[in-house]
Amino acid sequence: MSAPVIWIVIPAILALLLLFIPTKKFQLALFFIICVILFLATIVVKIDSIGGVRFYEFDVPATLQILGRRFVLPEESKGLIRIVFAINAFFAGIVFFLDQKSRLIPLGLLFSCLLLAAYSVEPFLYSALIIEIAVLVSIPILYDQNADRNTGGLRYLTLQTLGMPFILLTGWFLAGGEITPVGQEQLIQAVVLLGLGFMSWLAIFPLHAWVPMLFEETRAIDSGYVFQMFFLFLFLIMLKFFNNFVWFREYAPVIQAFRVLGAFMCILGSAGSYFSQSPQKKNGYILLHIIGILTVSVGIMNESDISMFSQSALSLWAGFTLLTISSAYIQSDLNQTTSPGSQNQSAREFLGSLGLIIAQISIAGMPLSIGFSSTQNIYLTSAKISNVLIVLLIVSKLIISVVSFNNIAVLVIKNQWSLSDLNLGKKELAFLLVLIFFIIAGIFPGLSLPVADDLISGFQNLIQ
Repeated sequence: MSAPVIWIVIPAILALLLLFIPTKKFQLALFFIICVILFLATIVVKIDSIGGVRFYEFDVPATLQILGRRFVLPEESKGLIRIVFAINAFFAGIVFFLDQKSRLIPLGLLFSCLLLAAYSVEPFLYSALIIEIAVLVSIPILYDQNADRNTGGLRYLTLQTLGMPFILLTGWFLAGGEITPVGQEQLIQAVVLLGLGFMSWLAIFPLHAWVPMLFEETRAIDSGYVFQMFFLFLFLIMLKFFNNFVWFREYAPVIQAFRVLGAFMCILGSAGSYFSQSPQKKNGYILLHIIGILTVSVGIMNESDISMFSQSALSLWAGFTLLTISSAYIQSDLNQTTSPGSQNQSAREFLGSLGLIIAQISIAGMPLSIGFSSTQNIYLTSAKISNVLIVLLIVSKLIISVVSFNNIAVLVIKNQWSLSDLNLGKKELAFLLVLIFFIIAGIFPGLSLPVADDLISGFQNLIQ
């Protein structure tokens, strides 16, 4: 028994077994219980403990070898493991709460295990193969046999598949490059291959058009879950490149490319969210904006520290999660049997719209939001580097703020709902508690900082 067996192999097998359970509610309950148990296992399981273990703890090795390849989950990776299974349990609760049929139960567990395997595999080049398998697993989560359109999904699958050979070529090209210096010509070739691979993976311009298309074609809860998890792991895998290859993170053109492309993606995503008429496509463009912010944070990391990335990632994904579940809540309202204009329907529309506003304000980094602190850190660091960079970032955030202000105008002025007339049932009260939690997290940002530190504790070469 080893850490990869506990948190990758066993849950992946259980996810496959859950497919054979015909009762959806029982399947959902087992999925939730499995995720909670795996989350709690991080408390009682110690990985390669040096100083001994307590009476309630178990010591397991960090490495699993399969066909000459190693999967390594050290003690420092437990923060990421907690986040993965917490997200799975949270979305299982949302599926139950909204009473939706979603294939992320149980395929989401298999999908997240594959991403965790891609993050932990050594040599790193094999992560490209596992990510491709994860992409294939994500397709049935996003689309079912009744899907009217799948253009975005086809482009997503195509571009992710095209990114794989570039990463494989880079890994073959730089075998031993961690300890052996490479020549200038070899370095340029490796950077080009790696750049093309990550541009395909991360939907960097001009390979981004599939994101809003796919969001428009799929349910909000499915696309939100898949791409929150998917892009989080892609950025972490990219940070492993920075952590392992000192010449890569110190190569000036790479850092400059991250800053330029990231700033452009910020503007592209925010402008797309402003001009788009479809609520689903707005979410896709906001995701592109988030990708841009995280790309910039990687590019300016040398001027600050890696904690800026982890705090930005945590706050942005928290905002995007609220954006996802609010959109799913509004979409579920469209399928309700209540008559239009009823008090119950008005409450759902009001709370769903309020959730969208809080999420967009958080992503915009406005005061008293969960994204305020991390956004200010990015502003301060960017201002030291380039005036153009800081202006582009501020403009992109202002555009997201305008989108939230437009929603406020629709919520308050156009509909003119009266809170006293809203009938809050159990589901409405539960969703209101989620909104209150996000508001409290924004007022007290220090509560989430330990989680952000756990996310990057394994990148020892990047921690300053």
